[in-house]
Amino acid sequence: HGVEMPVVRARGELLPFGSRTFGAVVCRDVLEHCDEPRRLLGEIWRVLRRGGGCYVTVMNRRCWIDPHYHLAGVSYLPRPWAERYIEWRGRAKASGSDRQRLSDMHYYLYSDFVAEAERFGFVVRDVRAEALARDASTGPRARAAWWTHRMLRPLSLQS
Repeated sequence: HGVEMPVVRARGELLPFGSRTFGAVVCRDVLEHCDEPRRLLGEIWRVLRRGGGCYVTVMNRRCWIDPHYHLAGVSYLPRPWAERYIEWRGRAKASGSDRQRLSDMHYYLYSDFVAEAERFGFVVRDVRAEALARDASTGPRARAAWWTHRMLRPLSLQS
């Protein structure tokens, strides 16, 4: 599209930008991998202009199939047990540059992430729930998806 953007390599917890520099920030599939998620959210808040928009994804602590190890139920296990199960199944990330263990990652219950983000002043919107609500009028499958999402959300099971 002819857009040229500089590439900057930095830790998310210490962004090399001035305060209120950006009108939009995208943090997709990053938060679970950083060392200090609270500091990362604080840095996003610092560099974001007031009234700006931010898109952040977080890993669901109660997802059935773990998105990193692709194992059913591993998120429900205590972390030491999960680590042994991952290794037993041969899914340990022990080679290459991706050596992060599940115990070192940060997954969230939905309500916990909302509380954490709101501490900084973010207004949290569940864009998936909004999309499902818009689509609920298009047919029985869409209505079923919307109801499932709404019913599971209080249990923090949505992805």
